[in-house]
Formats: sequence, structure tokens, C-alpha cells
Amino acid sequence: DGEYLNIDNFEEFKENINNFDAIVLGPGIGQNGSTVKLIIKIIDYIKNEPSTPPVVIDADGLNILSQIKKWPIKLSNNFILTPHAAEMARLMNKTTKFVNSNRLAISKELSKKTDSIVLLKGPGTILANQNEILISNKSVPSLATAGTGDILSGLIGGFLAQSMPPIQAASTAISIHAESGLLAQNEIGTISTKASDILNYLPGIINQMT
Repeated sequence: DGEYLNIDNFEEFKENINNFDAIVLGPGIGQNGSTVKLIIKIIDYIKNEPSTPPVVIDADGLNILSQIKKWPIKLSNNFILTPHAAEMARLMNKTTKFVNSNRLAISKELSKKTDSIVLLKGPGTILANQNEILISNKSVPSLATAGTGDILSGLIGGFLAQSMPPIQAASTAISIHAESGLLAQNEIGTISTKASDILNYLPGIINQMT
């Protein structure tokens, strides 16, 4: 009915897939029943079409993924997963407390299970693939607010679209995201900082770091 993505949008997606340089799947899509069917079909399609562009799965994309039976085998090294602790807990059928106590191990485990890049958000953000583990040395409380994760996934998608290798796209996005958050909280205050404030600092940080 035009109010949400649904299974009827699949053919349009498939027809336009070659026009995409990167895909960010999840932010803002909701979990309507027909949307869930669409996302499952898109993930299956991408898995079976190696020529598709790299895919970042975030937010409701991760929540939908956790509902799919045997979902890890549906992924590949074409995917970047960007969960926070609660989303990781749903994906791995663990408690959030367990995730927070085993951040490094669970990131490595998920990467191994899916052959994907895993970015576990939070203090000391972890970036893991089959070959390496990177840990951010920054803790930015202002990033623990609604919408900031969408900014991070959008940054990753933007760098992927510029042909950055996936691990580099993700690590660059983590750094820029953190620096923007630090600037925002230093000037506005940790409690008062909103996602839109962080967004305003991105261009200056990107110019400095790229």
C-alpha cells in the first residue's frame, strides 16, 4: 500500500540491483510481515548472486535475520553485520549480559559462522572477519542514542560505494563516527547530543581524515 516495503517490491529491487554500488539493508524498514518476506527473499537472492554489491545489514535487517531458520548459512563475505549488544544477543540466542561479557569471542564466532564481517557496536567497537580483529580505542557515550547506528551503517555504505574494501570501509566509518560523536558531546554535552548533531560534524571530520 506504499506505506512500507513489501514483497511486491522484490522485482523492482532485482531489476535495479546492477545500479547499486552498495546496499544498506535495515534502518527504518520496520518488521511488517510482508517486509520480512521481502528481506528474506533479498538475502537469498544476494547469497546466490556473487556479482551483487556489498551489503550492510543493520537495525531491523538484523532483527529480521534472527527470525530466519539457519540464517548464518544464508550469508557470505559479501555482508557486513553491524549489531549492538541486544541485536547480537538475538542473533546468537544469548543474553545481552552474556554478549557484553564476551564481546570479542562472540564477534569472532559470528564472523566464522557467517563468513561475514561483524561490527559489534559499543564501548571499544569490535570489527572482525575471518583473518583479523580490530578494536576501537575510543569510547563515546553520545553514540549510545537513537539514530547514531543508522549514521554508521550509512557511512559504511558510502565508503563501499566508493570502492573501498569492506574491512577498510567499516574501520574508516568507525573512526569518523567516533570523532564526530566526540566533537558533538564536547560542544553540546553527552546527554543533549542527538544523532542529527553528530551528522552535522561528519563533513569536517571526513575532510580531515580522508
